[in-house]
Amino acid sequence: MVSGEKALFERAENFGQFDMAEYEQATGFDYSLFDAVLVAEGQEYDRIREALLCLRERLAGVYQEVFDEKEAGILNAMVLGDRSSLPKEIKGLYQRSGLGHALSISGLHIGIIGYGLYGFLRKFRLNRYIRSAVSIFVMLLYCVMAGSPLSAVRAFIMFALGLYADICRRTYDMLSAMALSMMILLTAQPMKLHEAGFWLSYVAVTGAAVFYPHVSDLFKTDNKILSAFLFSASLSIFTFPVTAYFFYQIPLYGVFLNLIMIPLLAPLLFMALVTALAGLVFTGPALLPAIICKAILFIIERGCSLCERLPSGIIVTGKPELWRITFFYAGILALLVLTPKMKRVCLKTAVNILVLAGLAGLQCARLEGDVEITMLAVGQGQCIYVRSPEGLSCLYDCGSTSEEGIGEYKVAPFLKASGVSKIDYCIVSHTDEDHISGFLELLEDDEADALKIGSLIMPDIGNPDEMYYRLTEEAGDRGASVYKISAGDSFRLGSIGVRCLNPERGSSYEDKNTYSCVLELRYKSFSALLTGDVQYEGEEKALEGLAGPYSVLQAAHHGSKNSTPYEFLEEARPETVIISAGRDNRYGHPHEETLDRIRAYTDRIYVTRDVGAIEIRSDGRTMKLSTFLKSRGVVP
Repeated sequence: MVSGEKALFERAENFGQFDMAEYEQATGFDYSLFDAVLVAEGQEYDRIREALLCLRERLAGVYQEVFDEKEAGILNAMVLGDRSSLPKEIKGLYQRSGLGHALSISGLHIGIIGYGLYGFLRKFRLNRYIRSAVSIFVMLLYCVMAGSPLSAVRAFIMFALGLYADICRRTYDMLSAMALSMMILLTAQPMKLHEAGFWLSYVAVTGAAVFYPHVSDLFKTDNKILSAFLFSASLSIFTFPVTAYFFYQIPLYGVFLNLIMIPLLAPLLFMALVTALAGLVFTGPALLPAIICKAILFIIERGCSLCERLPSGIIVTGKPELWRITFFYAGILALLVLTPKMKRVCLKTAVNILVLAGLAGLQCARLEGDVEITMLAVGQGQCIYVRSPEGLSCLYDCGSTSEEGIGEYKVAPFLKASGVSKIDYCIVSHTDEDHISGFLELLEDDEADALKIGSLIMPDIGNPDEMYYRLTEEAGDRGASVYKISAGDSFRLGSIGVRCLNPERGSSYEDKNTYSCVLELRYKSFSALLTGDVQYEGEEKALEGLAGPYSVLQAAHHGSKNSTPYEFLEEARPETVIISAGRDNRYGHPHEETLDRIRAYTDRIYVTRDVGAIEIRSDGRTMKLSTFLKSRGVVP
């Protein structure tokens, strides 16, 4: 028994953000414990699990001794199911190349090891009952030792059913075995329905059972290489919508890489197991199979790196809506039912290819036509995304002081889930950390799937600081154009007119907040005013150009009492006010005095700390506002 401070897991507050609370719930955990202290100790424990855990640690120790840190981390994940030591860059490399499944114990691993063991026992002329029983028992222990990941448990149940069918001399039906394994898993843990691995695992098996035979019938061939390619392509096509739904992007060359690399996994797993088992006795005998493992890992890594260097290696699809996914699988079902009746092979093949291309394209197509403004929930900071009806994208500020890694964990996932692979304009209101830390992340990200940045727009002031120069230098290194903007300047973001109201060109400011870049956005009768952290003489300057009423006002400085005075509100006369502020922030933002001033003009006030991300859409005449947490049923 332990005692400590209980804490809830972080919930997603933005579209596309990973929901840690939902993920941990699916694995059976409701909260975490900090500063844990052992209060009481029991005498009973599971001896088998304890022995398997000790064996896993000893095998991991062999890998640490024989391989370098990176190789040991890969093999720990691939063979032992322990991803804690897997280097982040390697995990990203494999995932971006379409080989992420190789780092998790799945049907591929269970099939290679389980059926390999079954075939090995056959050489000793054991009857099928003993062979099956031993293979099932060993694979059960292996799954438990690896931590019983979902994909491994699903594969083990189907493996055991396959051997049981052989014992009973019955025909093995993959779909029936899959359905039974799903019932068992969901009965034990219903929350698995929310897990990406659950859907990818079962959709892939369904594709292998239903869609691959259809594709194989279209391209009748005895060539093993072509058959392997068709199998890999079938699974990639069939899982396309699910992959896009959970990861928002597709590795274009994953089919070809899997075709080349998957055959290497069987000898890699075999040699990795030989290395681990030999190393338990003496390190010397483990060195020879370890050399083969090193060579295979080197080839796989080089293959992944090559795919990254090829053009358009990653296609950002966005997160398809459920109706698109339903339409995709309904279309495939129609192909499975109708095209076998076609007599002409060329016509049947052409129809299948055209329909599949159209269905895949539908998953990526973005419906344009509205202005979109989204204030992301980034803690104590600010990040506002603007999208024009034509699909041009803009980030106005991107930073936080209360949360680290918002670029990687909040902003980039949001943009990719929205189908954005390039930010056309990054606009910096001023260079305080809570407005630019995310920009620095995005500019310094050198990963292959990093977001592209077209232009960086900075306020035109006379006394730039070190951070100002750093931002412009980083943007230049990324190939982005750098522009300066000041009061009176204007440009167009597609059909959105953008006008700058502050700062004064070339003026020097003691307070960074004062020179915040204030922008007016107009599209038909819809208008928005973005104010950054502007205050004092900055607000006085912006007052000169205000042309209210505005549909939306971003309250300056996170709702600080030193900003958004009555004079400013009187000229702006906003219909809706949005505020970015973190929970329990040390400044007390938004201040009650500011909220009282705003309430004199509107009751439509939304704060990210309370409602999560705030999304506004307008066709130029009407406006629709939604909040992320309410859409998830978290707040009333």
